Amino acid sequence: MLRDVSFDDAKVKSRIVELNNSHGIIARSPKRFKKPLSVRDQFLEGISWMLWHLESSIDETEVLKPCAVEWGYDFSWDKERERMAEEKAAKRKEKEAKRIERG
Repeated sequence: MLRDVSFDDAKVKSRIVELNNSHGIIARSPKRFKKPLSVRDQFLEGISWMLWHLESSIDETEVLKPCAVEWGYDFSWDKERERMAEEKAAKRKEKEAKRIERG
């Protein structure tokens, strides 16, 4: 909801006019827009097609998978030390199991 926004404010008017100039729908549709639109109507025209386009794109949009956390944000030297110790213990168990197997 827009509150405390005046379409008569020069900054607001300038932004809306530039937005409509950038997409050009009103300029390319002289038969539909026979008389100049007020700033408010330019805003409504621009925002309505933008919202329509976003809504119509929902089903076509591919959901992105989250990216992996960067190394520095989850790495811990303590965890690394524990992981290495677990690997050593697993290798020792493997060697011991093979030794027992051989007799």
